[in-house]
Amino acid sequence: MALAVVLFAPHAAAAEVYRWKDENGNTVFSERRPPQAKDAAIVELKSGKAAGDATERLEKARAQFAPPKPESTPEKAALTPEQRAKRADACAQARDALAILQGNNRPRYQADDGQLIVMDDALKAARIADAEQKIGEYCDD
Repeated sequence: MALAVVLFAPHAAAAEVYRWKDENGNTVFSERRPPQAKDAAIVELKSGKAAGDATERLEKARAQFAPPKPESTPEKAALTPEQRAKRADACAQARDALAILQGNNRPRYQADDGQLIVMDDALKAARIADAEQKIGEYCDD
C-alpha cells in the first residue's frame, strides 16, 4: 500500500492546474503556477470520464455552428459569398480541431460549470471522427 502511494505521488502533484487572469484580462490555464500571478487558483480536476450528454452537446454545437451542407456539386457553385465564407470558417475550425486532438495525448474540454475535464479515449475518437467528417464536408480540396 505504501508503495502505491509513493508511485502515484509524483503523478498526483503534476495533475494540478492553475487558473488566473493575465495582464490583458484573459483567463489562462497552466500546469505551472506563474510567479507573477498572486491570484492563481488551483482548478479541481474531475476523473476524465466523459459526461453522459457529451455526444448530445456535440450534436447541438455542430448544428449551431456548422453551415448547411449542399446536397450536390451544382449547388456548391450556387453558394453565395456569405455561404462560401461560412464553409471556409467551418473548414478551418475542423482542421484546427483535428490538429489539436491528434497532437494532444490528454485533450481537455470545459464543462458547462467551467471545470476542465480530460477526454476519455472514446470521446477523443468521436471528436476526431467528427472533425474528419467536417473536413470532408466543408473543405474543397
